[in-house]
Amino acid sequence: MRKVFNAESFTGRMAILVDEYKNATHLAKVVGVNDRTIRKWMAGTEPARNYLELLAEKLEVNIEWLVLGRGPIRRSDGGIGDGTYVQIPLYDVQAGAGEGMIAGDKEQIEELIAFSRSWIRSELRTSPAHLSLIHVSGDSMEPTLRPGDVVLVDQHQAEGGTDGVYVLRRDGHLQIKRLHWLSGKVLKIISDNPIYQPIEVDLSQLTEEFQIIGRVIWGGKRF
Repeated sequence: MRKVFNAESFTGRMAILVDEYKNATHLAKVVGVNDRTIRKWMAGTEPARNYLELLAEKLEVNIEWLVLGRGPIRRSDGGIGDGTYVQIPLYDVQAGAGEGMIAGDKEQIEELIAFSRSWIRSELRTSPAHLSLIHVSGDSMEPTLRPGDVVLVDQHQAEGGTDGVYVLRRDGHLQIKRLHWLSGKVLKIISDNPIYQPIEVDLSQLTEEFQIIGRVIWGGKRF
């Protein structure tokens, strides 16, 4: 009798894949990881994004099914699998007035949004592997960005140094601000909404938690 697994959870979807490949050891060899890693995922630890992409590629499964349990298991059954499009994760966090972090920690992927791979390379001049989507909240960046907008964040540009709009974390709060580098280590943090005054911080003398997550390179707006 064929085993029946609950595909609503990530552990259930991993169980389906392990069963398909007979055991965790065989699956690990196909994917290119060790047994312990597979068993950790089976126990409920969700892989980082690069490992999710590796699983989808090596096992030829639809990444939307793997991450969210939606759509067909196999890409050939209707998923986006010909390489023309890449699916960028939209994380269940908001930037502006809320708290949270982006990829690499414990955020929940809310949705996968398809973007043209060639458009990302030619227009945005970056790699899809560095990109994440998050929601905007608060009014500090109006009229440029409004609550409910979605922004595409390039985490490869987390070093800063170039003026622009960035996602940053200050004392646990995730914010979107315009950054302007002054002389030395002094940084000017600007809200596009004129009711909020800009502030200047000396990065060499910070006592608060401060991290630049990445640069905002595209925005999807509500009308």
